[in-house]
Amino acid sequence: MHAVVQSVYGGPEVLEFAVVKRPTPDDDEARVRVVAASVGAADWHFIRGTPFFIRLIYGGYRRPKFPTPGVDIAGRVKAVSRNVTAFQPGDEVIADLSEHRFGGFAEYVCVPATALVSKPATVSFEAAAASPTSGVAAL
Repeated sequence: MHAVVQSVYGGPEVLEFAVVKRPTPDDDEARVRVVAASVGAADWHFIRGTPFFIRLIYGGYRRPKFPTPGVDIAGRVKAVSRNVTAFQPGDEVIADLSEHRFGGFAEYVCVPATALVSKPATVSFEAAAASPTSGVAAL
């Protein structure tokens, strides 16, 4: 699958397109096909590694602990693991990945089922992807 990755902290110039292995969901996770991902202040801080305490909280003192950035996503569930009962393949979902290894700037991401919420049918994927972090900040 394709993903945007980074190996060092910095500005947008450190981001690269790469082909990476498609993730496999753990026992309590679902694999989601990302339809839309937002880019907000949180993404900017994680990519740059500033303010410095971001590195202390999320790991990666010298370089990012999680190579694929991306906090907020909206997409469709493609696969669920054996312990996931709340969602099924085809369900439209929204997630905030900031506490779950990030990875929203990829085609697929594995997310704990507890971090997923159903996307309302009347909301576009783009609007839904902007809602978890940026929408709450706007409130």
